[in-house]
Amino acid sequence: MKLNIISILVLCILCTSCLVDSSSTPKKKVKTEQKRKKSKNYAKASILTIEKTSIKKVKKPLQINDEMINITGWAFDDKNNVPASAVHVLLNKKAFSCKYGIPRKAIANKFGKKVLNSGFSCNIPVSKLNKGVYNVEVRVTGANGTTRKVSQPYPNLIRI
Repeated sequence: MKLNIISILVLCILCTSCLVDSSSTPKKKVKTEQKRKKSKNYAKASILTIEKTSIKKVKKPLQINDEMINITGWAFDDKNNVPASAVHVLLNKKAFSCKYGIPRKAIANKFGKKVLNSGFSCNIPVSKLNKGVYNVEVRVTGANGTTRKVSQPYPNLIRI
């Protein structure tokens, strides 16, 4: 009888430790982030600044009070490793054309000289947007003019 009670206690302890380990959310989060970064479905693109504020410093939606929103970044045709034919910034899926071809030495150093002119700048009139919070993405049109890919979304980045 004593052996059965000890066996049951050991079993309970093991089961409890399994439950604690399996409910650990940081492990799941890390795996999800790794999958997203490795996904070939996303375009090679990144936003660098919004209104001269580094994207790395934006922790909550950036309140925009100006008449124009300026967004800068880089993007290129990753299939052919060359500059894209066009780049658009999407705010909640609404597309805005960007000035493209700005030199980005850091991107050329990382991905090769062919993508030196992969920088973009996008000026978006606030009058074209409704009040609210916006997700931001970058749409890259390949060098052939037909292939389109969208960057990983930046959720809840801008507030109008």
